[in-house]
Amino acid sequence: MASSILVRLPAELLESVLIYLPNRDIKNLRLTCSFFRGAAHLRLTRVFLSPNPLNISVFRAIADHETLRGGVTEIIWDDAWFGSPIGSYVFDWSYPFDGFDDPFYEGLWHYEGLYEDSDYEFDYDQRPYTGVPHWFSYTCKKNIEEFWRRKGTDVDTQEYAARTQQVESQLPLEDSWSYYQALVEQETNVIATRADIHALRHGLQRFQSLKRITITAAAHGWLYNPLYETPMIRAFPKGFNYPVPRGWPCAQDGHPRPRARVWDGNGNNHNDLENQWRGFDVVTEELHWQEHQVSELLVDAHLLNTGLNCRVFDEGNTGDVESILMRLNLKRIDLDLLIVGGEVESWSSFPQHSISFTLDAATALEHVSFRTSVLSDYRSESITQPVRLRSIFPTDEWPKLKHLGLSGFLVKQADVLSLLASLPQTIRSVELSFLRFSNGAGSYGGLLVDIRDTLDWRDRAEYARPKVTIGVHLPHRSAGRAIWVDQEVYDFLYRDGENPFGFNGDSLNQVPQAKGIVRDSFDPTYERPWVGLDTYERMGYHDMGPNRVF
Repeated sequence: MASSILVRLPAELLESVLIYLPNRDIKNLRLTCSFFRGAAHLRLTRVFLSPNPLNISVFRAIADHETLRGGVTEIIWDDAWFGSPIGSYVFDWSYPFDGFDDPFYEGLWHYEGLYEDSDYEFDYDQRPYTGVPHWFSYTCKKNIEEFWRRKGTDVDTQEYAARTQQVESQLPLEDSWSYYQALVEQETNVIATRADIHALRHGLQRFQSLKRITITAAAHGWLYNPLYETPMIRAFPKGFNYPVPRGWPCAQDGHPRPRARVWDGNGNNHNDLENQWRGFDVVTEELHWQEHQVSELLVDAHLLNTGLNCRVFDEGNTGDVESILMRLNLKRIDLDLLIVGGEVESWSSFPQHSISFTLDAATALEHVSFRTSVLSDYRSESITQPVRLRSIFPTDEWPKLKHLGLSGFLVKQADVLSLLASLPQTIRSVELSFLRFSNGAGSYGGLLVDIRDTLDWRDRAEYARPKVTIGVHLPHRSAGRAIWVDQEVYDFLYRDGENPFGFNGDSLNQVPQAKGIVRDSFDPTYERPWVGLDTYERMGYHDMGPNRVF
């Protein structure tokens, strides 16, 4: 029975306490007594969907709940399915295996970078006495190595302690393999019956407050550190080690980016492959034909080296996308794009005119964010021809625009400035991340000077001054982690502060230490100033002691 004190608390005061509890704790609280079962309500604003029966079951249960369905504003489509033949750090080995000369594997083997260790040899068909194939056991081993690499010398926080406990409590390898096979089988059945598509169609009808759909390949995050705790992921047994799926073609840090081949109209890049971007195809198809209230569409790679095949915007393929944008009256669009391979000397593969033509139809846009994968390629130093930004972004058609994000483009400083100058008075935030300035054509430091001295932003009322955020790669890249500079940029633009990129021509694209914040897009607890290792140790972030175990 609930304490008499809690029972007598005013509802407003009790709610102000419960608001700090995550849904997981609220569920447990509701089990304690009848009072909290009636007073503590779940706060469900987003639901998850993928070709998994548990995700579908929970999705449908919420859609059919007369109270809970009213609070749902976002559907997150997990497009990282286990059976996707490429796009994760391993393949779907159920595909008929004709050796590594099979055209199916041409190029992909190197991109995944899993088995490049010169001291590791294996036979695909050989299985140890456990019955687990080598590729699975090897991938699980690499998962643990990646776990410790990402942890590095960080101190054992509460979050790390929980993940470390999972590492130390791994299931027997044969149990993980058996559980993984069951997931693949369930997924195959769902895709065959289109149960996830039928569920999406049902949700579009039932979620009357729905405004956003996010399609992502990053839901699984990293081992024991998912980006989203979907019902399926929450149900994983403790210590379950498995090949973390990405769904879309994806490269590890430091490896060549995967190729996005010409779009054939159905999203396929190989006659024998299932749709690599199945989620995008499904969602856009349903949005085109069903009644709904969706006004925000996000395609999110979450700083992984992947994205939506940019050739979806090619001439002849834009019909569906354009009609969707016109019909949706979109207010927000975020697109992470995978640029076609084989033409790194230029952006000739980037369909800039088709994208602009498509975006012309979305005149109600308030938030636009574009990111490309090209400059995550170590070979991209050879790219010399920037994209003309004004040919992509029809800012004259966006009178209500509040946010513009530009990431991973090769640019000229004057071109970026021209784009910023064309933004409407409604603009409130701008992200300029991971840009590469064409040789002799500018820098972050120079761009900030031009923004301050040539645009009228400084003269606007404080509430109307656009906040500019700049993101740059860490010296040693790690997917999802970067240096973000915002407060120092604001101080320079509007408060006579120092230029955070300095005035030395050789370092105008580099952030000196003590400027900016390091963040991990997969871990909200990973946030720290950009300083040296010794300073991190003094601040309590790192443990560099002699007994440190790596």
